[in-house]
Amino acid sequence: MGKSEGTSIPDMNFFVSNLSFKSMSGKYRFNSSMTAEALVLTLEKLKTPYQWQVVVPDITSHGPSGIPKDVVMSVLKESVHNQLEMETAKSRPFEKGIIDVEMCKDGNVQLCLTIPVAGIAKVSYSFEMVAVVRKPMDVLESLQKDSQDDIVQLKQDMSAVREDMALVERRMTKDFIFLRSSTNCQQGQFVEWNVPVKNSCDDIFQVSTDNTTVTVNKSGVYLISARLTYSAGSGYTATLAVFLNEEEICRQDNYSQNTCQLSIHVSEPAYLQTGAKLRIQYTNPYGQPSVGTAASNKFSIIEL
Repeated sequence: MGKSEGTSIPDMNFFVSNLSFKSMSGKYRFNSSMTAEALVLTLEKLKTPYQWQVVVPDITSHGPSGIPKDVVMSVLKESVHNQLEMETAKSRPFEKGIIDVEMCKDGNVQLCLTIPVAGIAKVSYSFEMVAVVRKPMDVLESLQKDSQDDIVQLKQDMSAVREDMALVERRMTKDFIFLRSSTNCQQGQFVEWNVPVKNSCDDIFQVSTDNTTVTVNKSGVYLISARLTYSAGSGYTATLAVFLNEEEICRQDNYSQNTCQLSIHVSEPAYLQTGAKLRIQYTNPYGQPSVGTAASNKFSIIEL
């Protein structure tokens, strides 16, 4: 079998611009460029005038022997670009490679790239980078870039804080609906709640066209309350009952010893699943309808 020829560096088109990463010694910006003969790696320490550079004619000489140049360049390119994508997306830490920096006593730095090869083993490539004497305008340009990055990061952080605050506010704000009735309800019928007072969210609480049913489109625990004024007969018992999906879940009986107007109230906490339907039934064997007055006939569903 003939020897495989390595892919040249220019063919790999290995170009990285403004890749920021954190190391134990600080935060850095990594750049790479290519000439016809070599790969050029540049490193800046953010918010400082310090910059280092190394020219790499043969990348295989900076790591373990025996791995073809085209394999090293391909994996290195994928790893570093993956790090760039992760940084942009603010996602979890870079999984396909690790970038680290060690400070040397002579002012130079050691850049270490640890990359996976064949998906099973990780190998390290080290580059001793020499300090670069920078022009004042170049330093100013870098500091300006750092400030712009800080502004972008601050805006992202503020946006995240606003989203978190909105979520907290949403969780602290309970949804509810409050209805009244101004129509007389015949005995044995479901009350018509024809006067909307307040609905915190029309998507959560939907009132039927005949105003007798409220559909709750959000699962949770709710307090269900209803009050109704009616004409009571001596010796009769009136009932106000809450129906959930056609099933009675609670009721309140009110016995009267006199013929008069009374008020009956029912209240019950209940766990409601999305799509739950609630109705209030009025029963009065005395045969008299409820007294239609929106001031005293109330129906509320409040999230707990």
